[in-house]
Amino acid sequence: MEEGMKLISQYGLEIILMALVTNLLTAIVKAPVKALAKRLNEPTRLSRFIVFVPVVIGFLVTIIEKKFILRDDIFDREFFQMWLSASSLSLTFYAIFEKMFPKKSNTLSQTEIAENQKLITELRKALIAEEATQENAVSEVTQQEKIILKGRRDESPKTEE
Repeated sequence: MEEGMKLISQYGLEIILMALVTNLLTAIVKAPVKALAKRLNEPTRLSRFIVFVPVVIGFLVTIIEKKFILRDDIFDREFFQMWLSASSLSLTFYAIFEKMFPKKSNTLSQTEIAENQKLITELRKALIAEEATQENAVSEVTQQEKIILKGRRDESPKTEE
């Protein structure tokens, strides 16, 4: 066991192991948080904090690593380097995993597609109506009388319709 820890420490694998443990614990913690968020009236009030879960768990994993496994001082420079490295690597592993194995729930259902198409149609109609209103306003301005000044100063301006 001790030789394994020396080998891991010597080749810098402890950060990788800490990142993997952080990923695993994050997945365990996120599941009930997401389920709770779905039951709320405003799910984003809780789900927006899920981003910070790997950083907090990485912090706890680093404390456990430094205090109980390495039996070293915590909150020194090495602690913060380990914490930020493991948390960042954990987020990187998560991003790679999500890109390689996307969830099927990320795709839209047929009802969501139909709703989006209906919304797009309504937006197009509103845009066309707005453009027509603007064109009418421009044509009204151009149809107004134009004053053309010609001649000497003592002549009165002439209007053209």
